[in-house]
Parts: sequence; structure tokens; C-alpha cells
Amino acid sequence: ELLLRGDDRVAIACIDNTDEVAFAVAATAERLAARDYSVTVIDFSEHPSRGLRFPPSSSRSSESLAVLRPRGVPALAQSAADLLTVGQWDNVDGTPTLEFGDITLVLADVDPAVGAYHLKAWTDRVIVAVTAGRSSAEKVRTVADLIRSAGLDLRFAVLMHSERTDDSSGTTHHGGPASIQPRDHHSDES
Repeated sequence: ELLLRGDDRVAIACIDNTDEVAFAVAATAERLAARDYSVTVIDFSEHPSRGLRFPPSSSRSSESLAVLRPRGVPALAQSAADLLTVGQWDNVDGTPTLEFGDITLVLADVDPAVGAYHLKAWTDRVIVAVTAGRSSAEKVRTVADLIRSAGLDLRFAVLMHSERTDDSSGTTHHGGPASIQPRDHHSDES
């Protein structure tokens, strides 16, 4: 939230963690709207039932926070005509009249089979969100490469649910070697 400024667009790329990231994006959008920014959230998550959800205490107003979803496949949405406003129709034929807010947040699943070129139509900056132990290091590297090859600026990655005491290489749960532990010298002296 601190890295955003007016007239800003940024995508938050999910890797196998849409549920957790969607909630964080919704909470950020609400906080920004409460600070008098007009915020547009575009929900490109692959499974709308697991996508963007606002907390029960949500007090979002339709004037300062708009949520949009694509009419069809998220990766094919290339312009405002491909989006629908969630919960309301702006006119009879369902075509939204869009004016993007001061800040636009794009929630997107990034699938290596699809790539990230579709995000270029909406932003040039991406933050990747990874949950510890959920995705392989290879998949995270592949997604980062796809984002860069699409000409997008990969700002940084956020690692969620990491353990402060974890000293492994991160490969144990994915078939790789376990972390190397110091040898206990006392056990050899019997």
C-alpha cells in the first residue's frame, strides 16, 4: 500500500494462492478508498468463486471503489469493453462505462501454460505473491521469467506464511534434498 501513488496501476500475480492474495488485495483497496483514493480492482482470478472477496465489515462505497471482472476468459480481456462491473450494470446492454480510479489493482492468477502477456494491457508493473511450501521453486522462476518476457516490470515478490526459523533450502517438500544439519559430535563418542 505504501508503494502506491495516484494514477498508479499494478498487478498482483498469484501463484497457487488466489484465496489468500484476493483477501489482501480487497483489504488494501478498502484502505486506499478510505484514504480518499478512487480505486479500481480488476479481478482476473481464474475461479471467481475463489477470487476477490471483501471482509464482512466492508464499508466500501460504489463511488470510491469499483470491482471489475472479465466477460470471459481473463487472459483474453484486452480493453474496458471486455470487463463488467461486479454487482451493477452501467446500462441496459451490460457495457460498462469505465473510468479507472486513481489506483488500479489487478488481481491475476499467472499460469505458466498461459503466460503473462495479457497483463500488459492493464499495467506495466507486477508484484508476485508466493505462499511458502505451496509452489515449487521452478514454477516461481518460470512465472518470473514469463512476467519479464512479457515486458512487464517485476517489482518484487512477497513470500507469505514463511517460518522465521526455517533454514532449509526450500526443496524438501518438492522431492529435493533435505537441508543439511550439523552433525552431532557427542553421538560418536560412545
